[in-house]
Amino acid sequence: LETVPEVNTGHPFLDLSVKTGLAFIDATFQGDYPKYGVKRYGESDADGFPPTIIAAVDALSSWGLAARAAQLFRYWVLHFVRDDGTIRYRGTSLAELGQLLHTAALLEERAGPDGWWEDSRAGLGRIAESLLALRRDSEKTDGLLAGVPEDDQRHKIGKYFHNNAWVARGLRRWADLCERQGGSRGTTQPPAVRRVSEALAADTLGAIETCWPADSSDWWLPPQVEALERPESLTSTTEASYTNHRY
Repeated sequence: LETVPEVNTGHPFLDLSVKTGLAFIDATFQGDYPKYGVKRYGESDADGFPPTIIAAVDALSSWGLAARAAQLFRYWVLHFVRDDGTIRYRGTSLAELGQLLHTAALLEERAGPDGWWEDSRAGLGRIAESLLALRRDSEKTDGLLAGVPEDDQRHKIGKYFHNNAWVARGLRRWADLCERQGGSRGTTQPPAVRRVSEALAADTLGAIETCWPADSSDWWLPPQVEALERPESLTSTTEASYTNHRY
């Protein structure tokens, strides 16, 4: 792997970790087809897990491997984004949809649009439109989107703060990307998307202020609008553990 910059942080173990992580992308992917990992995580039901492509594109583009990042991202969008903007995966979180839009903007900033943007634009637009539709429906109540928080907890649909924060960020990044690339071609125009993003961010912060404790030393910050029993510690329940490391 010829990276730019050279992997030379001054810390040999960190350098090895970076090189190993980059090598693992090629070791796990089957050509351009994504694989989450090996053994249990190499089974087909995990292939569409969005963090696989999100992390791979971020890592590759961070180290100057732009052509490979663009190649993998293009393939993923073309093959894993459905016509309605949902993902061919069993438990995609709303946060991951926002992260996919953010990843597109990140890739364009680091590597430019060549080799992926024209073919990926429509699929990414469908993701954005699906999120905008969810936001329109949510405005009938408090404005927050309800959805899956994480694949392992896909049966616990709710109004999670991390989901709404990432949707707001992803839509803002999508609006910026579309403006840089000359518009959104048949989907909601960037200024309107940006207004939705700003309104959702404000609603999310307002909900957090209502739900989180006033005591700044309180360690328990609930991950959702819905009532959740206070755990004894950040590892005492599944919800507490996921809140600590994932939400």
